[in-house]
Amino acid sequence: MDVFYNLLAESATPGFGKQATSLLAEAETTLIRMETELKALSAACDFQRSRVAALKYIVAPIRILPEDLLIEIFKRVVSGSQQRLDFGFDINIRGIPACRFKEVLCLSSVCNYWRRVLLATPHLWVMPMILNASNASSAYAETTAVMLQRSFPHPVDILLHLRKPQHAMSRKLIAVVVSSALRWSSIKANFDIIPFLQNAPKGTLPHLSHVELDLQNAPAVQGNQSSSLFVDAPQLSLVSIDINGISRLQLPWSQLRQLELIDEHHPLLVLEAIAQCTSATRLKLGCNAWRADHATSSGNVVSLPHLRELELDIGGGLTMTPIFALFAFPCLKSLEIKMDGISPLSLSTAFPSFLQRSPNLEKLEISDCDLDAGELSAILLNIPSLVSLELYGCTSCVDNSFFQRLTYHEAAPNPAAPCLRRINFEYVGDDFDEQPILDMIRSRWWTDEELQARAVPPKVARWESITIWGDLEDNRDFMEEFQDEIEEISAEGLALDIQ
Repeated sequence: MDVFYNLLAESATPGFGKQATSLLAEAETTLIRMETELKALSAACDFQRSRVAALKYIVAPIRILPEDLLIEIFKRVVSGSQQRLDFGFDINIRGIPACRFKEVLCLSSVCNYWRRVLLATPHLWVMPMILNASNASSAYAETTAVMLQRSFPHPVDILLHLRKPQHAMSRKLIAVVVSSALRWSSIKANFDIIPFLQNAPKGTLPHLSHVELDLQNAPAVQGNQSSSLFVDAPQLSLVSIDINGISRLQLPWSQLRQLELIDEHHPLLVLEAIAQCTSATRLKLGCNAWRADHATSSGNVVSLPHLRELELDIGGGLTMTPIFALFAFPCLKSLEIKMDGISPLSLSTAFPSFLQRSPNLEKLEISDCDLDAGELSAILLNIPSLVSLELYGCTSCVDNSFFQRLTYHEAAPNPAAPCLRRINFEYVGDDFDEQPILDMIRSRWWTDEELQARAVPPKVARWESITIWGDLEDNRDFMEEFQDEIEEISAEGLALDIQ
């Protein structure tokens, strides 16, 4: 700005106008020369930067590392980022796990040598792929395909998430993933993926060990097709399925070790499925209860010789008889039975005989069941190995007879529940008195000194903890003498919570 005003002032002198034209031409020539020199200098700077980068690479110790050592360094860099990955449906999925993928790409962009090493090392590209099919773009699908291609032939873990109705790019992404089915180590999806499985390559799934599909509550994608893709998966042992009609999905039932199956409206299909699970160690079943004629739909009692844990989550229906009449679980350790609380059922007259076929049962948990005192008494006579008994929301089954049945008498040849150590009752009503509770507690409680002083060990286990919560809405007022007794026993070491 000073130059402008100086020239403007100078232009007022006589004869300046004749000089202005030559001065302008001279200034323009000078500017062109200087800009040319700047471009040459900038190019020279770029050249020197390239030389510096190349020379730094040449003198860097990592350049001369053996390829196997370089791969080990890459592996540690990449695996460190992998630890930050999540693998569940409760996250806000953005796409392919960016942390590890970004680091692999950065490493492959350093130089041609590193890129060649990385492309020749497929296992560095293997990672749990958490894919959001809801917002998939063409580039997203192509990137997924590149990841799968570069990790070939290694097994891959896939999680597919679809929240919105499908669109063209969703289908393209899912098709890319399904094309790699023979390499799946695990597949998780929260939508109806079954129609897409029709286009999976044919053959054995040699790596697949874990399938988790939520097909019932998520948006349906296409039709109501079925699939047998997972039948030929020799390593498959862990399956979790939420479906409407398990017949849509054929599985190698006999080899499954753990199964979570929810099929609310097809309880008979659930029975038929678990009857084939002869290798199962854990079952979790969610369905409506059965009809009485379902108990005769099969012949002899079916034994699942390896089953150790069984969880039943039962909705509305008519009877529990089929599940307890048709099966034997000789190694069963834990049994959880949960009703919906709206239309609770009884455990049926078949339950005591079912317990007789499960002599190793150690934990029994029953929630919101229409259980009466007689049925609970029958249970106590058929649990020789039970350690823990839990009742929740069963308001009509606990009365004085329960505590009297569990009161230990030295002369009794066969005391009820001889291994029982823990009781946890919540919201079981208040149809019982204080004295039977005290009698039961005292009969199976000894201090360490008292146990050591006994000439003959008792025929029952010593209590570890007792929790009894009665009425849900009204706290019970116990007699002062009763409360004093409870405090005294608690001081001796027994965990007591009676309300």
